[in-house]
Amino acid sequence: MKSRRLSPDPASVDANRSAPPDLGSVKSSANQARQTTDALDFPEPSLVDRGVAEAIRLLHNSPEAYPEVDSAPYASLSDPEHKVLAWCRAQTNAQSLRACVHQASHRLVFGICLLLILALIAGATTVRTALTTLPSPYANVYWAMLSLLGIQTLALFLWSIANLFLGIKQVSSLFIGTQDSNRSQDSTAHVTGSSARSSGFTSRGGWIGGWVLRIINSVTRRFSRVLHHKVAWQAWTRLVGTGTAGRWTLSGVTHAFWLMFHIGCLAMLLILLSTRQYVWVWETTILSDPNYRQWTQRLGFLPSKLGFPPPEPDDVSASRWTGTPKVLPSTLSESWSRFLIGCLLVYGVFPRAAFLGLSWILLQRAKSRYRLDLSQPFYRYLVTRLTPFTARLGLPPARRESGPEDSSGAVASGDTARVNRGPISGASPACLGLELGTVVPWPPQPNLSHPLPWIDLGQVESGQDQARVLQTLATLQPVPGALVILVDVTLTPDRGVERFLRQIQSGTPTPTWLVLTGQKALQSRGTTERSMKDRLQLWRTTAADAGLDQDQVVEIDLESQDISQWNDLIQAFGLSLDPS
Repeated sequence: MKSRRLSPDPASVDANRSAPPDLGSVKSSANQARQTTDALDFPEPSLVDRGVAEAIRLLHNSPEAYPEVDSAPYASLSDPEHKVLAWCRAQTNAQSLRACVHQASHRLVFGICLLLILALIAGATTVRTALTTLPSPYANVYWAMLSLLGIQTLALFLWSIANLFLGIKQVSSLFIGTQDSNRSQDSTAHVTGSSARSSGFTSRGGWIGGWVLRIINSVTRRFSRVLHHKVAWQAWTRLVGTGTAGRWTLSGVTHAFWLMFHIGCLAMLLILLSTRQYVWVWETTILSDPNYRQWTQRLGFLPSKLGFPPPEPDDVSASRWTGTPKVLPSTLSESWSRFLIGCLLVYGVFPRAAFLGLSWILLQRAKSRYRLDLSQPFYRYLVTRLTPFTARLGLPPARRESGPEDSSGAVASGDTARVNRGPISGASPACLGLELGTVVPWPPQPNLSHPLPWIDLGQVESGQDQARVLQTLATLQPVPGALVILVDVTLTPDRGVERFLRQIQSGTPTPTWLVLTGQKALQSRGTTERSMKDRLQLWRTTAADAGLDQDQVVEIDLESQDISQWNDLIQAFGLSLDPS
């Protein structure tokens, strides 16, 4: 219910000026003003602010849990997302959730650090294993190189192909300034029941990073007992583990893993080469010396530019292992050692470090462009409630005009003038069916003995039907007294329905009512009472987003014989169902 604000009586104003101020009311007003200022006076929203908003959304996971919202303190904000973030920050549990979001961020960093330590150990272990394939002191140089670089090179190649050909559009959007919105695959999942698969961790970011987040996610959900910690963790992983930001987060984790793996390899290789004597050889069954000489020279081209030249072709041929121990000069072992270290740097450490830096830069860009997905039902509800009614209709704020005086001489006025949505007197109402199907009698007549004088606009089943209705409403004379749109609640409203309702609102001066029907059919499907309420609330939210006020949405089951359901709507038209 909207409250009216009355202009003060001049006599009472003079009396109040001479009266001493009430210190209690002054303090209360100051506290209220301070709370409002704290809610609105905040810097550019950060990713943590959006994480808190996501956590609050997860706490209100059903329409029954939606809170009451006062739009007055947020009227000065024009950006819908800023309205939502300001409202979330003003909630009593915002500070607690913010602390939980920070803890979730630290928990994720701790898990990644453990992963990097494991990568370092794995790299050192791989070197020791690769150097023990032949009797000591001999070691197969190419087997060692394949063990250290083979799998990671293949993974890097596949990652590059996936991001080059499958993700070029997303990469381009980061440089042209497109805002990223996190669209979760499971927006209606309950807090404690979402699976790792439904978390939406993108595979193109990197399999290792995705599995790390899944493992940490499973451990957190298993051992976390506090609801705020659960929703904060789920909100944070939605932000950094999905969408464009998630893609580059997982890419960075994957590249960091392989970088630490190669650093572990390099460190252990240097330790072993400094403390043990190795004789580097190579062996083959089906390949020849010229093949290995060519491969060695080609692989050594880039390392040679950094001071790690490959062995000479004759030295490559002399290093072939035939099963018989041979004595090779120590300078040849040193040449092979430099070659192996150079290849590990050029083809392992440097590419991963470069891609890690690129992923970090793109992650920061993605974070700065991240925006809440305002199409989520809870956010849509907040945006609707935080936006003045006239703004939802796309109309300019109404000017204040002098109104009738009350008994004290005060002029009645409002903070925001409401648009007159009453029916046009003396004109017949029009009816329109939106995807009702052929089983519904058309046009609807609650009392066949006294039919309503409908202007039949037919039923809308396609985009062509929508264009026809909009054209008809724009040219119809005389203008209908009201427009009644009947929708089937067994269907789920989508953006196309919302857009069509908004086009009707903005394209015709005819006041519109939305009639929700099909409740009996929905119950016959075994729908629970809670699911029924959720579905009706979803339709009401869609109607509000399209500019319809709540009193313009009514529930009438066309299959019911109870004509009293029509009373309020028919009386609003100035008509009657009673022929007398």
